[in-house]
Amino acid sequence: MFALVVRVPDDLLKDFVTAAVDLPKIMPEVEEIEVCEALKGPKGGVDFSEITSALRLADRVLIVVRRDLPLPRTVLAAVDAVVDAEPVGAATIAHAVRLLEDREIPVAEIQRMLVYPIADVLAAIRPGRDANLALERLREAHPRRDHSDDPPGIEELHGYGMASDWARDLADDVDAWRRGAISWSDIDAGLLLSGPPGVGKSMFANAVAKSCGMSFVASSLAQWQSRGHLGDLLEAMRATFEEAAAKAPCVLLLDEFDSIGDRARFDDRSAQYCTEVVSGLLECLDGVGRRDGVVVVGACNHPQKIDAALLRPGRLGTHIRVPLPDSSARARILRGYLPEELSDQQIAQAAFECDGFSGADLANVAKRALRRARRREEPLTVDDLRAALPPATPIKGELRRRIAVHEAGHAAVGLALDVGELTGVVVRHAFTQNSPVGGGTLFEDSERLRNSGYFLDAIAMGLGGMAAELVVYGEHLDGSGGGVGSDLHAAADQATAMIAQAGMGRNLGHFNARDQIEREALRRALPALNRQVEQILDTQLVRAMEIVRGRLEFVKELADILDLEGAVDGDRARALFR
Repeated sequence: MFALVVRVPDDLLKDFVTAAVDLPKIMPEVEEIEVCEALKGPKGGVDFSEITSALRLADRVLIVVRRDLPLPRTVLAAVDAVVDAEPVGAATIAHAVRLLEDREIPVAEIQRMLVYPIADVLAAIRPGRDANLALERLREAHPRRDHSDDPPGIEELHGYGMASDWARDLADDVDAWRRGAISWSDIDAGLLLSGPPGVGKSMFANAVAKSCGMSFVASSLAQWQSRGHLGDLLEAMRATFEEAAAKAPCVLLLDEFDSIGDRARFDDRSAQYCTEVVSGLLECLDGVGRRDGVVVVGACNHPQKIDAALLRPGRLGTHIRVPLPDSSARARILRGYLPEELSDQQIAQAAFECDGFSGADLANVAKRALRRARRREEPLTVDDLRAALPPATPIKGELRRRIAVHEAGHAAVGLALDVGELTGVVVRHAFTQNSPVGGGTLFEDSERLRNSGYFLDAIAMGLGGMAAELVVYGEHLDGSGGGVGSDLHAAADQATAMIAQAGMGRNLGHFNARDQIEREALRRALPALNRQVEQILDTQLVRAMEIVRGRLEFVKELADILDLEGAVDGDRARALFR
């Protein structure tokens, strides 16, 4: 007497059930076994009634279920063991062909086929078909590019920068791996993709799978938690990784990856639970690392909240941040959604007005424009596109002039202190709901040594806009010290990092503050630290004002151009400065 549960990959469930039923026919010495599986219930759930009946009435019961299916306690209490079926390997398939067809297919040839999903491999090995023809059929069934309507390939996406380069390298490496030219360990198969909401991180992972001719599986902590308590969560997590391995080659997307958390930040109430989750994920990532054909992409908004152990080489060792698309990328994204009736120039102008928009925002703009044209039953016009843009508040008059002076002050101080290469200065034409910022001055990262002078110069440059307003107008507007991300906020954060983390304050000490929230908490909790920050800000503001006074002619001339034209590139600004 026995009762046994065998958990198998979802795509091979029927094959295992059929094989179990046929076992007494193939091996007459095997006594009759009651074989059963979980069935779909009348309301879409899972019906275990057949299994529970068999457990009560039969002496020898073999239960075959999907690996990701949680078992009820009544079944777990009744069975003698729960085992996972070993993956079907090349040697097993070669042995089956030898038994069933009395012919040989070399194990090495089958191993080449197993870079494709196992169910497809079994379908391709038909009676009389040799290994080369089976492999050719598999390649035809899994083309690198697919021109169907669902998701775009990576070649069709814009604005992803270094992530696109990573994807192209991956596609080349996967091709080489399929040819046997490299091993899977030579492939960078773990990526953390971070960026603001709406930039298309999930779409990117799906596009990578399509361009590489790979399967695609997506999941998240929220999906795993929906299964129940901690044990159910961990079981669902393992099932996701097993599904990806069964469908290899496969891209596995773990969305909202930052929700996993960081063991260093867990509070006492949830530390045990959350630590178990992180440990379970580390175990799964290490298991996938030893299994060929699975690429793991973690997508998140806040990479600083992720446990460092998850981001080590061999797990998600490559981190690429996807920014909001720039003007040219926005134009290419809109071009992909809009018909040829609109010229590239018209689309470029609309893209310029969409500063701060994500790819998802741009898709919605295009949909609204096309809907407006459909309702008129006429071709799309540029008026439809303009009408689809969110409401904007023009920046003009005295406010525009003030913003121009502010940005010119940043440029003057940054150039005087050589904080980096100036790439451009901009005053926008309007505020929108996506971008309430009136202008910007962009310096590329400096190659200077990050000593105290580096930090102080960066703080002075950050306060250069406020300094210019004070010198020219005797006061400054609230934009310099507004909310999160304002000039004053950024300068205070830099001063906090300098004092409390880099050991460049009056007292040597260190606090592990990883983001803006934690640095602000330090300033609130430690009055002595906050006083040092205030002193640095006061000193660097005075310093910035002195630089502006010495370069006042440059500030006013650059402000005149920005007020009139809206933008000045780095070369022109540097020429004016000299």
